[in-house]
Amino acid sequence: FSRYLCVIKPGEGDAKAKEQYVEVKYARARVYFEAHYWEEAAAAFKDIAMNHSDMDSGVYAAQLYLEALNILGSQVDPPRASCFDEMGESVPKFITLYCDGGKSAKNADQCGMLTSIQIDILRLKAEALLKQAKSATSNAARLYEGAANAYLDLWKKYGEGPMEQGKKPEYAKMDEVLWNAAEAFQSARLVMKSIQVRLILLNPKYGYDKGDLARRSVYKIGGNYQAIAVYDEAARWYEKYAKEFTKSEKADSALSDAVVLRLGLGQEQEAIKDADDFMKLYGQSKPAE
Repeated sequence: FSRYLCVIKPGEGDAKAKEQYVEVKYARARVYFEAHYWEEAAAAFKDIAMNHSDMDSGVYAAQLYLEALNILGSQVDPPRASCFDEMGESVPKFITLYCDGGKSAKNADQCGMLTSIQIDILRLKAEALLKQAKSATSNAARLYEGAANAYLDLWKKYGEGPMEQGKKPEYAKMDEVLWNAAEAFQSARLVMKSIQVRLILLNPKYGYDKGDLARRSVYKIGGNYQAIAVYDEAARWYEKYAKEFTKSEKADSALSDAVVLRLGLGQEQEAIKDADDFMKLYGQSKPAE
């Protein structure tokens, strides 16, 4: 096969010769793959996938290239983490080559697989930044912001984008993606950005507003506003949380905090109303308070 590829050079416009040339390339790559020569297989399949996207074998070569990289990155000893970086660079190119425009219908299964890999890569990138931030002794805020933006990019491309077109999101746990983005922005001390992301979770348009993470976001928004000294908004969100989710964790302390905030703002009537509501909702379970 290698001798053939070295000697034979298909002429311009000779479609049959080119097709045979690519078939030989693919056959050689398969030999490497089945013999567990992962590096050679990855290089050979990448060449086909990148340079012969007009051939039927191109998209299958892309799939086997990624499989060989995955083996190199996770199953060889020692594993080569850099293979995942290469995967992250290659997958968007494959999506452009094989899935953009009308190509996605022809390569539906492969495009689904490529999209799934791309989502996993973006998610793992965000998780890696988050892990670095938690253990960082310096620049932690910058790393948290990077993680938050990575999560947000994932939401915009594979959650918000499809949903705006009336389609389902391409990742089932987009509410977790948004929650993680908001938490990372909060850790980066970018409180308003954190609030903006939490409001996406609460937007009925996306269908996450009834979930547990949306419920917890109501309380978190109150805390975010309190942290930046916007006390009237903090009190409003604490009241909302306590009255809509009366049996949830911290619902009683949220209403208690709202009383203190209203008093601090000089809003005595609102404070008294919150105190009355506290008595009605929690008087029996919290008699001392």
